[in-house]
Amino acid sequence: MNKLKRIFATSLFRSALSIAFALSALGATAADSLTMADFVYTNKLQVAGYTGTETLVNFPVLVHISTSLGDFQYSRMRSEKGGDLAFFAADGTKLASEVDTWTTNGTSLVWVTLPSMAQGTQFYMCYRLTDELAKRNTMVENPNPWGDYVGVWHLREEGGKSKAVIKNSTTNILLGMTSSKGSPAVVTAGRIGAARRIATDAGNNPGYDSGITVALTNSSDLAAMNSLAPEFTASFWYYPEGDSSNWEYLMSRKNADGYNAWGLQFGDERIAEWGQIRIYGGNSGNYAVGSGLTFGSGTTKGVNIPDGGKNQWHKMDCVWTSDKKFSLYVDGALVAAGALSGNKAAVNGSLNLSIGGALAPASGKGGRGFKGVMDEARLRPGIVSADWIKADYDTVNNDNFVTEAQPTVAWVNDSGTSPGVSYIHHDYVGFEGAVSDCGGFPNCSIQCKVWATSGAEPESWTTLTNGLVVADVFTVAYSGLAPDTAYNYKLRAAGEEGHAGSVPVEGDFTTLSGFAVSWSTDTEATGLSGIHHDKVIVGGSVAELGDAESFEVQWKCWADGAAESESWTTLTNVFGAAAFEVAVGGLVSTTTYNYALRVVANDGETTTPVVGMFTTEPGLTVVWDETTGIVQVGYGFVKIGGKVVGLGEATSCNAQRKVWMSGASEPDWTMFKTDLGLNSSFKEVVSDLEAGTTYSYKLRVCGNDGEKTEVVEGEFTTRGEEGEVIVYRPGT
Repeated sequence: MNKLKRIFATSLFRSALSIAFALSALGATAADSLTMADFVYTNKLQVAGYTGTETLVNFPVLVHISTSLGDFQYSRMRSEKGGDLAFFAADGTKLASEVDTWTTNGTSLVWVTLPSMAQGTQFYMCYRLTDELAKRNTMVENPNPWGDYVGVWHLREEGGKSKAVIKNSTTNILLGMTSSKGSPAVVTAGRIGAARRIATDAGNNPGYDSGITVALTNSSDLAAMNSLAPEFTASFWYYPEGDSSNWEYLMSRKNADGYNAWGLQFGDERIAEWGQIRIYGGNSGNYAVGSGLTFGSGTTKGVNIPDGGKNQWHKMDCVWTSDKKFSLYVDGALVAAGALSGNKAAVNGSLNLSIGGALAPASGKGGRGFKGVMDEARLRPGIVSADWIKADYDTVNNDNFVTEAQPTVAWVNDSGTSPGVSYIHHDYVGFEGAVSDCGGFPNCSIQCKVWATSGAEPESWTTLTNGLVVADVFTVAYSGLAPDTAYNYKLRAAGEEGHAGSVPVEGDFTTLSGFAVSWSTDTEATGLSGIHHDKVIVGGSVAELGDAESFEVQWKCWADGAAESESWTTLTNVFGAAAFEVAVGGLVSTTTYNYALRVVANDGETTTPVVGMFTTEPGLTVVWDETTGIVQVGYGFVKIGGKVVGLGEATSCNAQRKVWMSGASEPDWTMFKTDLGLNSSFKEVVSDLEAGTTYSYKLRVCGNDGEKTEVVEGEFTTRGEEGEVIVYRPGT
């Protein structure tokens, strides 16, 4: 009688469920008829947390939807439960999806199946139907995302005063029924939305039950479940809470250890370490035990899971293969793999499916239930890869597995230690790349962080350039760096303000030695290697040009007390790093000057000017007697003389004259005194002149370095009577 009641209740529920689906479809827009253009708002999303190398097919990702996802706002939606939400592939194909949890004051969770998934895969979330469509429909019918699964139980249904019916989200019916009446408290916060708490002693622990039975009472349900063994995958999240006093059933088609069917059990502390897992392929002689399977801490029974402590969420995946082997994964990582003892493959058996407890005996009560919480139980035919299992864990465990799509950039030097760096200079670095995708934004910007290796990373990003669109190639400089210094950096592309940037690339570089000059210190005046009576020698060297190829030496010079020159004068131009020395003439002897020196590179880089003062040396100088050089004028002769008071650069000098009758042709210079040294006085009598005649004359002194004094010139008239003399300097 009890069995008939259970069959009738299940059939009635299925009928009601079919009617509900039909009624909901009346107000829904057909799944295949909608396009992205039928929605008002669109967010471009991308897979950002996948770490595998395999491209996964028909993979269900968990999308976390909240107001922190781009510019999404719950208030924009027409439906309070996410009914006007849809997802589309990058090519516009409608994607299968299911709302797992919807909350308008927090984070909602939606499963979306991606036909092909790799790191960076992009797709679109669209919501709020257009006004025209909303007049006819308020709901969107989305394709079922679980086509590759036999069963997917989210374990979130409440039963109240009756046993809870646990819905299967695939296209198979496969409804579950809790083994005890329980109360709403059996539904608790899970790993993905709500979850089911299960315990062995249902009668004495209100709020607990001893498992869920999925009855296989019709041929379609039985055929679906029997499509699993010998090669299939079971997965679920579990949260251990109590001490185990027996091997507790997690998922199986067994009602006792000896029954010949597959199953998974949680460790019995009486005979094994708590937290161990036992994997059945069939009866009690066909599971993961034996001398060849010593897993965990020296145990020979079960597989010891990592970090199996209480009150922690774990995800388990068990893969049975047709070659009589298994692989067990916990939290996305392989913890054990081997052969099932008895050399037999997993078998389905003929009983129902249980989740969280042994199959209910005829009394209707389950047994050996898991003391803890279970969530998101799944079964699918075939083998899934290690990449799949890790991604299936990460899509739940990593809130940023799917994020708002961000711009992507193909950076130069991607394979080097400094991706994105195209050139390095002494005071700036160049970043280069090409925009591959603007991440759903009309344009994007390039941002960076640069800091000395010895310092701290800055908190904020610096925008280098913006307004970039897809296929734009950019080269931007970051300046203000110190020469010969090690730096770290990060680069990213970013969309509109308020949206997170892409995952940064990062690296390091060292700036070149900077453009610098070493000035001559041969004199007290920096940069002047020689000071003369009419010139100075500017000298120095450039050992590092930085980014330049050539440089100019420039100066300003002005007499002390005069106004500073406004413009710079280029003294020489030098190609490459080199020493230089250049003479600057036109100066006046024994004069004090101010000066400034600098070096200017051909790329515009300029050194800091050096400034100073200098006084020129005395030049080649003669003091002529009586100023004019004429000492005596007599009858037919003239006497000339002077004194050398400065040699300048010369070591000796000679005196020269020209004397000719006024009105006649000017003769060549006549040297009349040679080898004159400093402070040498000299006299010369020029005779054989006509008496009483006027003559012109010129006088000068020439150094042996070619330097010449200014010419002194004038006229004199010889005396007309013999013996008559004019003395210009008494005593001479």
